[in-house]
Amino acid sequence: MNPQKCLFGAKRGCFLGYIVTERGIEANSSKVKALQDMPPPRNLKEVQRLTGRITALSRFISRMADWSLPFFKILRRATKFQWDEECDQAFEELKVYLNSLPVLAKPVIGEPLRIYLSSTEHAVGLAFVRLDDEEQSVYFLSHILKDAESRYIGLEKLAFTLVLAARRLRPYFLAYTIIVMTNSPLGRVLLNPEASGRLIKWTTKLSKFNIQYQPRSVIKVQALADFITEVQNLEPEALRKIFVDRSSTRLGSGISVLMLSPQEERMHLSVRLDYRATNNEAEYESLIAGLQAARHVGANRVILYSDSQLPAQQLSGAFEINNARLRLYAEAFDKLKTNFGEVVVQKVPRAENQAADELAKLASSISSVVIQQPIEQMVKKFIWQHIICRFGIPRCLVSDNERQFIGQELREWCEGYGIQKHFTSVAYPQSNGQVEVANREILRILRVRLDHIGGSWVDELPGVLWAIHKTPKEGAGVTPFHLVYGGEAVVPVEVSVESDRIQSYDGDNVERRLLELDLIDAVRAKAVVRLTAYRQRMKQNYNRRVIPRAFHVGDLVWKKVKSIGDVSKLEAPWTWPFKVIEKL
Repeated sequence: MNPQKCLFGAKRGCFLGYIVTERGIEANSSKVKALQDMPPPRNLKEVQRLTGRITALSRFISRMADWSLPFFKILRRATKFQWDEECDQAFEELKVYLNSLPVLAKPVIGEPLRIYLSSTEHAVGLAFVRLDDEEQSVYFLSHILKDAESRYIGLEKLAFTLVLAARRLRPYFLAYTIIVMTNSPLGRVLLNPEASGRLIKWTTKLSKFNIQYQPRSVIKVQALADFITEVQNLEPEALRKIFVDRSSTRLGSGISVLMLSPQEERMHLSVRLDYRATNNEAEYESLIAGLQAARHVGANRVILYSDSQLPAQQLSGAFEINNARLRLYAEAFDKLKTNFGEVVVQKVPRAENQAADELAKLASSISSVVIQQPIEQMVKKFIWQHIICRFGIPRCLVSDNERQFIGQELREWCEGYGIQKHFTSVAYPQSNGQVEVANREILRILRVRLDHIGGSWVDELPGVLWAIHKTPKEGAGVTPFHLVYGGEAVVPVEVSVESDRIQSYDGDNVERRLLELDLIDAVRAKAVVRLTAYRQRMKQNYNRRVIPRAFHVGDLVWKKVKSIGDVSKLEAPWTWPFKVIEKL
């Protein structure tokens, strides 16, 4: 140990470029002075030097992305240097802000950390805070939105900020309980991500952390007050326009929602109803779906446009509701309406609602099929009895690449009915293996049943399928029966033992059943999120057993032969030794 390099009992010192004191972590004064004394840049190289010095102090600057946005715009142009008045103003304001940089606190093990989120049109930000006698800043994070990121809606920007923070500040998220302080419905949106596919991916990434959501209270610390008030999200207070429509045909019923953001960005939602509904019932469904979509994006003021006269007048109170079913729809709409500050339903001509009308017609024709029979002749019989006779002739059928699905006879039979054959990719084994896994589970249960009671497997098959449909799956968390019908069926053991729902059965359960149907989309969305997280855990568990192997220049390697067509089993699975000449 070199005594000249050791320092004990110091109340102040420089560590990793920061000044560590009893008060907390302070910015290095030499870095601050270098930025304050810097003259306005005269070329692109000096702008790069400026942005680099700002980045070095980014954890202390609550609005770093906003301060540096004019400078990054210069770098994006690259071929032409232009320092304008906007850059001059931002440069001077930044120098003034550097005179009062906050002192950052150190997190305490066992105490939760608070997070404040913010978003603007071009940037998002985050502030880490610990709560002692008062809130103390721990870390500031900023990010300039690029390309598709700038087109995210308000709540998506906040969710993206949280995911970005979990990626860059992962140690904080792993070691502490994170409390997100926000007045937006961010927590509810992340648990119900049916409005956007990217939210499902973000929810999966955040599911491994202990994150809680609480409403934001009054902020007393000046640095945080500047961060929130000057970089706040104003979208919830803006008026959102929602166009809704419905379509009822012999093929089924569908509803559509077309939502316009304050920046005229469009969000389309098309839903097929799994039951026959009248035009008025479908119109009410579309109005409720429109409010649900608005709630998911955090809207506060909504105006709904519908080309149907009756629901619009009934919800406004001009017409009386005499139909009992429509009265239930109106009650559900009024209950959902309480989540908003302002909701207006307005009648518009059909010509002004054309886009939503086309989406509704499309939704009323959507259908899906699954094929499971292994013999080509039985495949044709199954398609005829269980698909065509029940749902009509489909446009296409999706299957794996087994011989019974690619035979000449089945292909000609499908072409005769105008049915297109689509196959899952060989390079995506998860899709190809779904049917095989289902068949393996059926065979396992059949074998157990036949070993105990004997008999014919054909007679036992319906009971086995029923048991599989009524068994909760670990990945989804609910039974397949619940995901399809929105509720659980009564099993024989409940009759003999008399479960709670058998003892408290109410014959008039129409309203409860309608509520279950309204909530089925939320149940399915949660199952998707849970299943995605379950697959992620399985992937991580599998990767732990994988032994990494690295190749270097000069190593001799073999090339694996991929089977193409009918390849003999005696053919070598590897070919030639090859020499690695370059590592990319």
